[in-house]
Amino acid sequence: SARALDTQLAAADAPAALTLAWAIRQSDPQRAQALVDLLAALPEGSSSAARLRLMRAEWDFFNGKLDSANAAVGSLLQEPVLASDAALHFDVLMLQRWDLASSSGTAAVLELLEVGRALAERAGDGVRAAYAWTLMRWFESPLDAPQTEKERGAELQAMAAQRGTAQGAMAAMTLGVLHFCQDRFDQAALVFAETFDALQATGQAVYAVVSAGNAAVSFDDLQDQEAALEWAQRALRLARSLGLAWPLGMALMRVAECLRKTEQTRLAQELLLEAEAIWSCYANTRNSALLQLEIAAVSLELGDAAAAAQRYEQVHALAQRLGAKDLMTSALQGLASAKLAVGALDAAETACHSALEVARQVGRASREAQVLMTSSRIKAQQGQAALALAQMRAAIELATAEHRVPVSWFSEMAEMLAAQGDHASAYECSKQAEAARKAESLDRAKRQSLALQVRLQTERLRAESEGQRERADLLQQSNRSLELLAVVGQELTSQLDADQVYPAIHRHVADLLDAEFFAIYLFDESAAALERVYSSHSGLRLSPSRVPLDHPKAWSARCWREETELRVAMDPQDEELVWIPGTQHTRSAMLAPLRIGARRLGVLSIQSLRADAFGERELQIFRSLCAYGSIAISNAQAYSTLEATQRQLAGQRKLMAMVNMVAGLAHELNTPIGNALLAVSTLVENSTAMGQAIAEGAITRSRLTRFLAEAQQGSALALDNLTRLTRLVQAVKQVIPDTRVLQRSRFDLRTAVEAALSRYRTPSAAGQ
Repeated sequence: SARALDTQLAAADAPAALTLAWAIRQSDPQRAQALVDLLAALPEGSSSAARLRLMRAEWDFFNGKLDSANAAVGSLLQEPVLASDAALHFDVLMLQRWDLASSSGTAAVLELLEVGRALAERAGDGVRAAYAWTLMRWFESPLDAPQTEKERGAELQAMAAQRGTAQGAMAAMTLGVLHFCQDRFDQAALVFAETFDALQATGQAVYAVVSAGNAAVSFDDLQDQEAALEWAQRALRLARSLGLAWPLGMALMRVAECLRKTEQTRLAQELLLEAEAIWSCYANTRNSALLQLEIAAVSLELGDAAAAAQRYEQVHALAQRLGAKDLMTSALQGLASAKLAVGALDAAETACHSALEVARQVGRASREAQVLMTSSRIKAQQGQAALALAQMRAAIELATAEHRVPVSWFSEMAEMLAAQGDHASAYECSKQAEAARKAESLDRAKRQSLALQVRLQTERLRAESEGQRERADLLQQSNRSLELLAVVGQELTSQLDADQVYPAIHRHVADLLDAEFFAIYLFDESAAALERVYSSHSGLRLSPSRVPLDHPKAWSARCWREETELRVAMDPQDEELVWIPGTQHTRSAMLAPLRIGARRLGVLSIQSLRADAFGERELQIFRSLCAYGSIAISNAQAYSTLEATQRQLAGQRKLMAMVNMVAGLAHELNTPIGNALLAVSTLVENSTAMGQAIAEGAITRSRLTRFLAEAQQGSALALDNLTRLTRLVQAVKQVIPDTRVLQRSRFDLRTAVEAALSRYRTPSAAGQ
C-alpha cells in the first residue's frame, strides 16, 4: 500500500521522503502529513526539520489556525539555518505572503515578493526568482492590467509556454487575470480552464481551486451560467478532496454565486452558511468580508432585510479596519437598500450619503452610479420625486460614460415619470429601455457564442491530452460549425417579433441539421401544458396544439419534466407512439429544453426520416441553436410586454392631452357663459323689482331711466359673451370632425322650413 511504501521510504531515504512530502503537501495533504509524522525525528536546527515545521505552518494557515501559523513563520524567520538555505528562506516568505494577501493590502504583498525575488536571485535560484516575479505580476494585474500587459506581457507569454513548471502554470494563470481585467472573458475562461490541470500537476492544488473558480466567474460574464456552475463545482470537488478550510470556503462561495445567478437562492444560502462556518477562523480577512457581503445579498433577496442590514454593518466595520474602501462602498450601499426595504428611510439616507462619499473617493463611476440609483429610490419613498428623478438621470449619465446602462434603470425611471404625469418623457424613456434591451440581447448573444467556442475548445484540448483522438476531431468539427453559429446567433437574437423569431429559428435549424419535422413548444402556465406555437413538416405549417405536461407518451412533455436533452430512436411500427395525423413516420428525434438561466420557456423538437440521424456533433449544434433560440424567444416575449407598456403609456399620454384640452376649452367657455349668466340674472332681478314698483305705483322717471340703462347694458353684455361663445364653438367644430352618422327619416318639409325660418323672424315681422 502507499502507507507501507511511504514508511519504507522515510526509513530508507529521509531526504527523498521529505521532497515527496513537499511536492504533494497541497495535492494530497493527508499523505504528506503522514510522511511528515514519520520524519518528525529529524535533527533540530537542520534545514530538513525547519521545512517540516514550514509544512505544518502552511497546513495550519489553510485550516484557519492563523495564530499558530503566524507564530511558526515568525519563529522560522529567526532560524540561523535560513542564512545558508536561501530556498527555505524563500519558501517561508511565500507562506507569509498568503497571510499578507488575506489581511493586508497589495502594496505589502508586492514588497514581500520583491524581497523574495532578490533573495532567490542572489542564491542563483532562477526557478524561485521567476516564480516570485510571476506572483508580482499576478498582484499587479488588477491594479493596471493594460500597463502590466504592455510591459510584461511578452515575458509572461514565454514563461506560460512552460506550463509543466510551477512558474509556468502561475504565469499562465496570470495571463488569465490580464484577460479578465480587460473584459476579454472568453480568453480568460480558456486560460483558466487550461491552467487548472497544470496547477494540480505542479503541486499548486490551492491555486487550481482558485483557477477553476476564476473560470466560473469568466463563464458567468459570458452569460453561460451552466458552464460557470460546472467549473465552480469542479473547484468544489477538488477543494473537498484536499480537506483544507481556505480553498473549501472559497469554492463554496463560488458555487453559491452561480446558484444565486440561476435563482436557486435557498440552496445558495445553505452553501454560504456552510462556508461561513468553515471560515469562522478567517473572520478578520478580506475574503471573509466578501463572503459576508454575499450572505447579506442573499438574505435581502429572500426578504430578511433585518438580517441583511446586520451583515452589512459588520462588513462595514471590518472594511474600515482593513482600509478597504471598495468593500466599504458595497457594505454601505447594501445597508441603505436593507434599511429602505424595512422603511427606515432616515437610516437608509444616512448610509447612502456615506456610500456616495466613499465611492467618489475611490473614483469609480460605475459604483457611484449604483449608489445614486439606490439614493433615488430612497428619495422617491420620501416623496421627493423631483430629486429622485434628478439622481436617476445622474446615475444613468455616469453609467453611460463607463459601461452600458442596465435596462431596469430606464424602466424604473419611465415608471416614475409616468407616475408624475410626464407621459411624454416616460414614453421616451421606455424607448431608451427598448434600445438598451436590444443592445443587451446582442451583447448576450455574442458572449454566449464565445462561451460555446471556449467550451468546445477546452473539451477538445482535454480529449487530445487524454488520447481521445476521435472525440477531439469531432469537437474540432463542431468548432468549425460554431463559427457559423456565432453569425446565426447574432441574427436570431436581434429579432424582437415572435412572428419573425420562430421562422428564423426553423430556417437555421434546417440549414444545419436534418429536421424533417420541426416544432417549438412554449410553456402555458394557465393550462399546465406545452403549446405548440410553431411547427412544420416537410415545409408545411401545422396547426397549433397543446400537450399536457403529464402526457405519458409525448416526448416534448418528458423533455420538459426531466429538464434534459433527449435523443430518441423511433420505430414506426411501435403502436405506443403517437403520430400527428397526415405526417410521415420519422425514425430519429432530438429534443432540448428552451431556458434562460433557471427560467424554462419550453421545448424545441426536431425529427428526421433517417435512423440514427443525430450524433454527438449534431447534439452540440442543436444545443447551441437552442441557447440562441431561447434568448430570441425571451427577447420577443419581453418586447411584447414592452410594446404593451408603451401602448399604455401612449394611451395615457393621449388621455392627458385630451384632459388638458378639455380643461383649456372649459376655461375658455366658462368665462363667456359666466358673464352672460351674470348679465341675464341681473336683468331678471331688475325686471322683477321694476314690476313690483309698477304694481305699487312707486315708479318714478329717474328709476325708469336707470332701469332702461341697466337693461341695455346687461343685454349688450349678454349678447357679446354669447357671440364670443358661438365663435368658440365654431372653432372647436372646425378641428373636431362630426362623427355622427346620418340616417334617412321621413318629415314634413313645410313644417321644417317654417320652424327654421321662425328662428330668424323679428317681432316686427311676425304675422306678415
